[in-house]
Amino acid sequence: MEIAGKKYPVTLRRGDVQTERRARLAARRVQQMYLERKNIFSKAVDDKDLLAMVAIQLATDMIPLEERNDTKPLIERIQRLTADLERYLKENR
Repeated sequence: MEIAGKKYPVTLRRGDVQTERRARLAARRVQQMYLERKNIFSKAVDDKDLLAMVAIQLATDMIPLEERNDTKPLIERIQRLTADLERYLKENR
């Protein structure tokens, strides 16, 4: 993969077309975001800092997705409700 004029080796499972497609899309997205910032900041900011800005933006974008997919609070609530229900059924036989 090439980002910011530098090639980076990426190891993927042989024949894993879906992962390869995602990796290529990710590299294109990072490159696009990098170029957008490079146009905004011109030569005032070096490539390393531009890539750090891209990383921060991508991580920030991921947080809501991770929060939405966090099932731990739901599992804990279900476990408490199950315990309450079992206790109720045991007491009211």
